[in-house]
Amino acid sequence: MADHLSQALVLVNKDFAAAIPPAAIKTREDFHQALAGVVQHLLDHDFEGLLNALYRIDVSEEKVKQAMASEANVAGQIAGLIIAREMQKVVTREKYRQE
Repeated sequence: MADHLSQALVLVNKDFAAAIPPAAIKTREDFHQALAGVVQHLLDHDFEGLLNALYRIDVSEEKVKQAMASEANVAGQIAGLIIAREMQKVVTREKYRQE
């Protein structure tokens, strides 16, 4: 699981041109908090860039709309969607690499 988390972090750093330091991420919750900060910054300063990144990552548009419609911790909800999608990619790539 920790390996999956580190691989997902690499994908997120690439997709968001972010610099979340791997040494600071020990748990999924650490990852979630750090990514929520990045998402909040994008919500405040580069909304179009956030939408483009979500499209590239292939996060469900419907789920993003639901997160945006809620008023509670939008950045945290979107961060959770991103992590779930990136982890899904990591697992899928690992599965097909082994076959």
